[in-house]
Amino acid sequence: KLVALTRQLTQFHLSTRSLFMKTITTKAPTKKVLKKDPDAKKTTTRTKKETGTKRTQAEQNGKTAPKRQRSTKSKKTEPISTSIDEDLTEEVKEMEEPPKFEIGFPCICWSKNWTTGHTFRKSSYSEEKLLTTVKQNITDLENIIRFSATEGFGFFRIGSGFVPFASHEDFIDRVDWISHFKYDFDRIGNLIRDAKIRISMHPDQFVLLNSPKDDIVQRSIAELEYQCKFLDALGLDDTAKVQLHVGGVYGDKESAIDRFVKTYKVLPEIISRRLVIENDDRLFSLKDCLEIHEKTGVPILFDNLHHECLNNEEPLRDAVEAAHATWKEKD
Repeated sequence: KLVALTRQLTQFHLSTRSLFMKTITTKAPTKKVLKKDPDAKKTTTRTKKETGTKRTQAEQNGKTAPKRQRSTKSKKTEPISTSIDEDLTEEVKEMEEPPKFEIGFPCICWSKNWTTGHTFRKSSYSEEKLLTTVKQNITDLENIIRFSATEGFGFFRIGSGFVPFASHEDFIDRVDWISHFKYDFDRIGNLIRDAKIRISMHPDQFVLLNSPKDDIVQRSIAELEYQCKFLDALGLDDTAKVQLHVGGVYGDKESAIDRFVKTYKVLPEIISRRLVIENDDRLFSLKDCLEIHEKTGVPILFDNLHHECLNNEEPLRDAVEAAHATWKEKD
């Protein structure tokens, strides 16, 4: 399937180039029509006088000013060759269906100054501030989803701090934000589904399921549970994923992998059905992630840029196919 998709994407690229070339016209550019300037006559007269003066001076010096000669030949615009177009068109006709690109962006829409990461300091925490901040994030998320649907983006990653301090042990049960914003979450969830936009979240670097310290592991699980509850509140299915790096090495990679596997196997179902792991650029390569997949079944989100930094000399195509094989239809 991946090979077929790659072929289709290549053909689509060439066909769009072909169609673009066909739209280029071969007509000569039209002349600009300028409005009459009331002072134009004065300017013309003055210019002629100045020119006459210069010619007179040239003649006095024994030189004759050269006269401009107008070309009698008409310029022709050469048509652009489109000899390859017919072949490309035939190839496109043979495609079963046009490929769909689902590209997007994470967390912030810079051009509109919208973000899903409005927050505040822990020291200034209050129920009113929390609700106001989440409402800001809800407003911007709705704007981003509408913007993405209009502009053709098919993917968006929501900021992990959408609900500030939602997993913090001091505030975790302070406010029932799911019930409070139920109407808003239902509305945005429907909007996301109608626009067919893929959604994901990416916890911060402090989320470490393979830490040797149990308190860090427990806080990490609490953070993942909050993010998965948020996606559930939006009414999104299991294709809305939470992507996570494996974690630290702590001097012994195999032990670190074993700890991740052990923790993964006891995760609540609300987390395990959404969690995917991603190869990183320094510690855990695609090969390491595949080892974890073999022991857990967790899907692998392949990062091609990270793969360029850290790999085991696998060709990019083989790497993509290996990661693709870890995904199931429900994912």
